[in-house]
This record gives sequence, C-alpha cells and structure tokens, in this order.
Amino acid sequence: MSRLWYVDCPECDQGRLFVQRKSGSSDLFLECEECYVAWNHPAHVGRESEGYLSIDIPSEDATKEDIVAAGWMMYSFHVSQD
Repeated sequence: MSRLWYVDCPECDQGRLFVQRKSGSSDLFLECEECYVAWNHPAHVGRESEGYLSIDIPSEDATKEDIVAAGWMMYSFHVSQD
C-alpha cells in the first residue's frame, strides 16, 4: 500500500509527516508516524504554535485526490511503499 508523506518531522527528527484525512470529513492534516505531532497545513509545519498531538484523531491515509481537492498540489509529496 502506498502512502503520501511531506517532509521529515521537525519535532522529533525521526518520523515522516504522512498526509491524513479526518474520518467523516474532507479535512486533511500532516501527522508524524513516530511522535504523532500534527499540523493542519504544509505551510504551517514546524511552527510550534501550530502543532498539536493527533493520536486521538480518527483518520485514514489521504489520497492524491484528497490532496488535489484541498489545494495542496503546490507542495511536493513523496510516495512510501511501506
């Protein structure tokens, strides 16, 4: 299964920020696979005041279509096959 990710996590420097879609919503966020710190927009990644703990937010992996619908195509995303 492929997953889309943005950059390495600036909070923990160990995980990647995967693009997630909140369950039952079209809202996207970027969530670290290691520390679960998240940001609501790629432009906000790394801003301490914008990060939050996302471990209790029900979500699914976002698709390319979700990213297009959110208007995030100007950002470079990577594809992970793991």
